[in-house]
Amino acid sequence: MTANFEHPGQAIVLADARQARLFMCLFDERDRLRLSEVDALQNDHEHDSEPRKPERPAGKRADAPVHTPSQGPDEVETRRFVREIGRWVRSTGERHGKVGLLAGPKLLGLLRQEFADSGAPVELWEGDLTGLPEKELQGHPTLARAVRELRRQAAKL
Repeated sequence: MTANFEHPGQAIVLADARQARLFMCLFDERDRLRLSEVDALQNDHEHDSEPRKPERPAGKRADAPVHTPSQGPDEVETRRFVREIGRWVRSTGERHGKVGLLAGPKLLGLLRQEFADSGAPVELWEGDLTGLPEKELQGHPTLARAVRELRRQAAKL
């Protein structure tokens, strides 16, 4: 079997609140999708044993009440991870061209905010596929549609 990169821009990222996985998409001589995982980004704070405590503003007494933010520690960490994913995807786009990114609905909303008006070479789709093994991903219709759309866009360039 011979597999070649049809276009350098066919990189796909699958993301959830715990991790983001980068795959390069190859097509064999029968036009079947083949994936190769090339990188991953882990949310190091997703499994912290202790939630982060709110910080006291400078100059406050030790016994002064602490006001917690409206977002819980999980939401704060998820937003931090989304910013990290944003930097990582922009860097990937600089090397590989347009990047396809699939995420579940909640994370996808945060990612849309992250990439809004950024001009980043990214195409966003809904699809929570990070937990699937590579072998199952290759035949998944959501991923196949996303990769074919990226390939179609690259062919127009």
